Amino acid sequence: MDARHPATPEARGLSAELDALLDRLDADLAAARNPEEARGAAAKLLGRKGALTALQKQLGSLPAAERPAFGAALNAARQRAAERLDHRIAELERQAFERSLAGPPLDPTLPPRGPRLGHPHPLAQTMHDIVEIFVGMGFQVAEGPEVEDDFHNFEALA
Repeated sequence: MDARHPATPEARGLSAELDALLDRLDADLAAARNPEEARGAAAKLLGRKGALTALQKQLGSLPAAERPAFGAALNAARQRAAERLDHRIAELERQAFERSLAGPPLDPTLPPRGPRLGHPHPLAQTMHDIVEIFVGMGFQVAEGPEVEDDFHNFEALA
């Protein structure tokens, strides 16, 4: 018995469904514009809740004589689908690489970009935000010495 020409109607139906799934995968992979879309299209077929997994669960409804042949056909289809996916992803990544090379050329005579400076310390950023809030409400902010000395605490008060 050949898996492409099964004897029972159930097996013929599953075989036709398998061919339709592979054709749909080819169409979805051809329509994919980036590797993520290609992986998503393949996941619909190859994933845990994919169509091939559903077909594999239907193997129990086939006569015992046809199960090995159809199981082999399912495994071959899964392998062909994975190969098609790998080929399409490689092609899409190559196209993306070629598009990146087609951009404006790099001018080595330009000066390098300056180093990026760090961020304000969280306490300094919080102080700045608080000052902005009070200024926005109409207050004035006066800054004094960071360290108090004897003159400002005692002698200037007299």
